Amino acid sequence: MHLRTSIFIFETIVIIPPTLLYVIEIWILLFNRNDEFNSPFYTLVIVCGITDILGLFLSQVFYALPMAPDIADFFVANMPTWSFTTANALLFYLPLLQDYLNISIAINR
Repeated sequence: MHLRTSIFIFETIVIIPPTLLYVIEIWILLFNRNDEFNSPFYTLVIVCGITDILGLFLSQVFYALPMAPDIADFFVANMPTWSFTTANALLFYLPLLQDYLNISIAINR
């Protein structure tokens, strides 16, 4: 097993628990939209959380996975070229969207 594959596996194992907690937090905010969480602030927090998780998933699949040679040979060979192009565009604009959302949250407060 290559060192880069070991690093990818370790990185993936390490980011799973915080990501699951983040998904649970968004789930609670999204489906408990009663008086307590029914404000524009929480809407911005939900959208920001969704972009964070999308960026994390895309960076793991399209940046970290191709660096792991033992695993990537199967996955990358079966992915179409347009998926990498789309992921690069999304991963370029997602941080801009996150910055805009963070500024919106700060202005909202």
